[in-house]
Amino acid sequence: MFTRWLDTLIPAAFETNAELARAVGVAESTILRWRRGEVIPSVPRLLKLSKATGTSTDLLLKIAGYEEPK
Repeated sequence: MFTRWLDTLIPAAFETNAELARAVGVAESTILRWRRGEVIPSVPRLLKLSKATGTSTDLLLKIAGYEEPK
C-alpha cells in the first residue's frame, strides 16, 4: 500500500524522485528502495515525509504498516 501511495504522490506533487529525496532529506536511492518495496521508511523518516508532503502522520503510519487500521 505504501509503494502505491508513493507511486501516486511523486508524479502529482514532485517532478522526480530526487526532488522528493531533497524534501525529505534522504538519498534518491532511498526513495527508489521505498518505491520498489525493498524497505519501509523508519518512523522518523515517515515524520519528515509527512511534513514534506502534507500527508497526515497517522495515515502514513498505517499504510507503512506501523499501525493496524481501526
